[in-house]
Amino acid sequence: MILPSRCIQSTKKDALYPSYDAIVIGAGIAGLVCGSFLAKAGKKVLIIEQHSIPGGYCTSFKRKGFVFDAAVHHIGGCGKWGIVGRCFKTLGIEMAFYPLDPMDHLIFPDVSIEIPADLDEYILRLQDQFPLEKSNIKNFFQEFIKLYRATFNNEKSQIIDKYKNMTYLDMLDNFFLNDEIKMVLSGQWGYIGLPPAQASAIGMCQMMINYLKDGAFFPVGGTQEFANAIFKKFIDLGGHSMLSCKAEKILCNEKSAHGVALQDGREISAKLVVSNIDAKQTFF
Repeated sequence: MILPSRCIQSTKKDALYPSYDAIVIGAGIAGLVCGSFLAKAGKKVLIIEQHSIPGGYCTSFKRKGFVFDAAVHHIGGCGKWGIVGRCFKTLGIEMAFYPLDPMDHLIFPDVSIEIPADLDEYILRLQDQFPLEKSNIKNFFQEFIKLYRATFNNEKSQIIDKYKNMTYLDMLDNFFLNDEIKMVLSGQWGYIGLPPAQASAIGMCQMMINYLKDGAFFPVGGTQEFANAIFKKFIDLGGHSMLSCKAEKILCNEKSAHGVALQDGREISAKLVVSNIDAKQTFF
């Protein structure tokens, strides 16, 4: 479904409020979802985005008649039990997806493997390919699933304490000696942006199990339509937006943030400021 252009325009200046319950800086997917849930809760919310369209990495652009996705090539957790699926259901967003299986094909100089969109099938493929590691593979994924489930529990957890300061490579080293299987199990590290020696074990667990338990999907119409659908719901819920507008500074007093200064010198106050831009820009 292609949304009309009016659905991805900024709120008219005369409709903006002088202050908001919350300002969200950055209209990436996390910012859009956060803003939509706040708006659904009855809060006055403003999303500020420096690009002319919402979506962050989840955007598309056209060149010579072709549509290109800027970064995202598939999305995990879009089934009814996945994180995206549950968010969409709660917000009342309808979006069609193509399921992808296999979801990835990892190719290394001496080993390759297609990753199915099914955890049990993936375990069997790994055990067939690395028969000497069969029991270690089973034990690793049992621990991986326990860790994944613990991240959704607000209670104190021994397994979270065990891995909260551990890198993904540290975790792999606890289960495997074979470098090839560690390489295969690390093959998707690019999705979270850090190599295994630096990536959080919990971060990799969240990403990998989310894909393997629920599958990988591609939104019908492309990744821009995925972002547009959330943006439209945010607007329908009464949210305000400022596209092509850069937040220059988060206004703070001694204890908290209380608004945002824009690049053109305007200041907008808020009870809460949510930063959905990168940590370097946020803090420095």
